[in-house]
Amino acid sequence: MQTHPQPERTEFVIRGANVVTMDPQLGEIAGGDVHVRDGAIVAVGRKLQAPDAQEIDGSYTICMPGFVDTHWHMWTSLFRGYAGSTPERGYLQLRNRYGHLVTPG
Repeated sequence: MQTHPQPERTEFVIRGANVVTMDPQLGEIAGGDVHVRDGAIVAVGRKLQAPDAQEIDGSYTICMPGFVDTHWHMWTSLFRGYAGSTPERGYLQLRNRYGHLVTPG
């Protein structure tokens, strides 16, 4: 089985997006920020302080930090019954293990 390394986890903040939080207390935040450090969301709000983070312009975009593993193509519908939300059964692990069956290479 050929595996592919995960990208390095860094710190970044998406600024000025229309943030859909999936949190009933926060709701939607127009012009909101999402701060991510080492692959985890550490803050959601407006004008977040993140001096060491790379900034990504989220203007004119929708940011939905409550969704995980939402990028599925038609070929992955075959594996939807096998995927889950645990690290060992998420999209990337399935793609790394079975992707060669449906993609040339």
